[in-house]
Amino acid sequence: MKNNYQMRCRQSWLAMMSLALCFALAGRVLAQSERPLVLTEPTYNCATGVFAFNSYDGDRTPIEYMAPGITSWTTNRFHVLDDCARNCADMPPFTLSARQNGKIVTYTWSRQNYCASYSSLVKVSPISDQTATVGQGIYFPIGLAFSSSVTTSWGVNAQGLPPGISYFFRQEGSGSPNPTWVLVGTPTTAGVYSVTVSASANGGQASTTFNYIITNSNNPLALITPTYNCSTGAFTFNTSGGDSTPIEFMAIGITGWTTNPNQFVDKESRIVDDVQPFTLMARQSGQVVTLNWNLKAACGRARQRIDGTDRQLTLTVLGNPVHQQLRVLLNGAQGQSVQLRLTEVGGRLLENRMVELPGLAEEQIFWLDHTGPGLLLLQASTLTQVYTVKILKQ
Repeated sequence: MKNNYQMRCRQSWLAMMSLALCFALAGRVLAQSERPLVLTEPTYNCATGVFAFNSYDGDRTPIEYMAPGITSWTTNRFHVLDDCARNCADMPPFTLSARQNGKIVTYTWSRQNYCASYSSLVKVSPISDQTATVGQGIYFPIGLAFSSSVTTSWGVNAQGLPPGISYFFRQEGSGSPNPTWVLVGTPTTAGVYSVTVSASANGGQASTTFNYIITNSNNPLALITPTYNCSTGAFTFNTSGGDSTPIEFMAIGITGWTTNPNQFVDKESRIVDDVQPFTLMARQSGQVVTLNWNLKAACGRARQRIDGTDRQLTLTVLGNPVHQQLRVLLNGAQGQSVQLRLTEVGGRLLENRMVELPGLAEEQIFWLDHTGPGLLLLQASTLTQVYTVKILKQ
């Protein structure tokens, strides 16, 4: 009987211990389930704009997400940012919210800071302008311009490709230092196409822009010596090569952009002794070619002195290429008013100024805040002389 009593006591003790263990485990599970919901940094692809809310803990009931400028309340974690949200430099930080059982938590997230931290993951080398011919196939391994030392998978995008050209891309997974990405096809239309390409890997992305120049032949456009009548001033632009599309012509002091190659040089330029060489230009399918032409040499006229002196009008660019400011030194115009005309290579006038009675060496400053990179022309002219210089704006 004593043994039976001891056995019953032991069984009761074991039952109490099991019950205590169950309560302890239940308390731990309850404590874990009562941890508050936490909203963390989202997952974002800076190249494609794909965005995902991230959170942890909370109870196991559904979670809703919201962010002004991204989405209203929804249980869908995945969204795509609109164009300004992805690219505007002054976009303010987003306030992300998550709601579960009426409780709301928030997280402040800056797209600019996020993408800046990933920008160094992908490197891109500048791509030089490419040339192709209508009807002839191309194979351009563009992926070699992009690289990353930390890659999971690549994503690529190309905009502005010429008609007939597309791209081939093969996803190779982790470990590929360059995306397997090739521009292929047969161009169908001549022209100059501004192509922007970008690649992303592991959250980082990089892009670059270059021109794809499509011509109708393998013989590029060129300006050759013009036809000129030294007596009448009749002048004709002459070219070689090019495609079959229209050609426009321009030369400061002769004509603005026109498709008519037949022009006249004004009387003053025909007779003055110090007329400077003209810069002739031709434009076809967006391509511009130039040629310097010396009127005096064409007519066999030697340079003569003016007013018994040896002064010659010149312009010296103080630093070339230039950026926001153009500084030039004007020489050889003392005692004469000088007109300065600054134009883009396309002929658009940027500034026209008159310098009254300049000194022996006159410095002039032009501000270039409102013009983009490219070739500029500055012409100085007096009653007896004309001088033109080319400036590269970066």
